Amino acid sequence: MDETQSTWLRIATIIIEGIPDLIRMRSAPDPELLPGSAGEINLSVDGEQVTSTDIRVEKAVARYA
Repeated sequence: MDETQSTWLRIATIIIEGIPDLIRMRSAPDPELLPGSAGEINLSVDGEQVTSTDIRVEKAVARYA
């Protein structure tokens, strides 16, 4: 590639056009969960149950720094 103004303009255009895709892109895949649940958690307000959900446990995976 030549170090000309048109080359730099093409590179900048490619980067600028790709920024919206990068913003929408997820930072990481969803974690893998073990089958089943480890229980249930309930949210109550003034004695009334508002919502509940299962407690899920992630599979242990190697993480590298």
